Amino acid sequence: MLAQKKYNFDVKQISDIASMYLDNILEELDINVKKYSRYYVGCCPVHGGDNATAFNIYPDGYTKKCHWVCNTHHCEKKYISTIIGLVRGVLTYQTNRYISFNEATEWIINFCKIDVNNITVNLKDVEKKRFFYDVNIYSNKTEILHTDITRNQIRNSLEIPAQYYIDKGYSAKILDEYDVGLCTNPHKPMYNRVVFPVYDRNYIGCIGRSIHQKCSVCKYHHAKTENCPTTEYEKLFCSKWLNSNGFRTEMYLYNFWKQNQQKEIFLVEGPGDVLRLIDCGITNVVGCFGAKFSETQQILLEQLGLYHVKILMDNDDAGIEAAEIMYDKLKRYYKVTILKCESKDIGDANCDEINRVCR
Repeated sequence: MLAQKKYNFDVKQISDIASMYLDNILEELDINVKKYSRYYVGCCPVHGGDNATAFNIYPDGYTKKCHWVCNTHHCEKKYISTIIGLVRGVLTYQTNRYISFNEATEWIINFCKIDVNNITVNLKDVEKKRFFYDVNIYSNKTEILHTDITRNQIRNSLEIPAQYYIDKGYSAKILDEYDVGLCTNPHKPMYNRVVFPVYDRNYIGCIGRSIHQKCSVCKYHHAKTENCPTTEYEKLFCSKWLNSNGFRTEMYLYNFWKQNQQKEIFLVEGPGDVLRLIDCGITNVVGCFGAKFSETQQILLEQLGLYHVKILMDNDDAGIEAAEIMYDKLKRYYKVTILKCESKDIGDANCDEINRVCR
């Protein structure tokens, strides 16, 4: 049973804070929705409907944050289309008894751990905290990737800066700043790879680039003195890029951890491209770890308050196609510009070319 208490609080503040926990609330109440960029869609959880498109909720608002509608029974008219109204309607259906407004509000207070006697919180800080602690909620209940590895441990395990990238024209300063180094430990999965650590609150994973050239026979990357890989396991470790165990690149944007609110951002393919632009003086840049752009990565961009997204993919078939797909995904929400370098690979372009294209 839900106990009822009397509180003296601002309902709008409670609703605003609860809106930051929307995905957690949906998960707790077992509400299954399909998540699009600006809204979620599913069966109405308030009357237990089976129409997969009847229920819509708008996290950033329509008339208010977490505005929701039931397009078949119009349950929002009975319970009010706020986050508190949604919780009230769902709990009423799930418990098969009438849930009052106060009970629904108390449920939110307890679930979100809101101190009703001291609601003096900056909502932007709450949103930032929830985002960084729970970015995984956008991956359909994927567990948060926790690591206890410190930055010092990462740096001590690598030869920094990576000579491979210095030879490609990158500055030692930028490689050192981003902890980019060679793994020389033959007992580690990243052996003979240049490692790009990825950070959030702390270290969360890495990707490694093989220092070996592509074999003309097998098309994998291995030393000339080694045999071509034959098993799937061998092929994995002879791939050009390798992720650390459990690290899902589609959940993150490289260099996102260094971005604050931005009016414009450059969106490039990989970490090497990011560092190339930074070396050339362009710091408002993130990389999507390849020529694909996930829904979660799009949600990450939305945290930055952007007006203009400048897409700069590699000048090859995959990069050109990726840029067009990104453009179609983003054009409804931002001013979007597709940029194009003369060089096939952004990492091979010099600063004159980069600045000519980007400035």
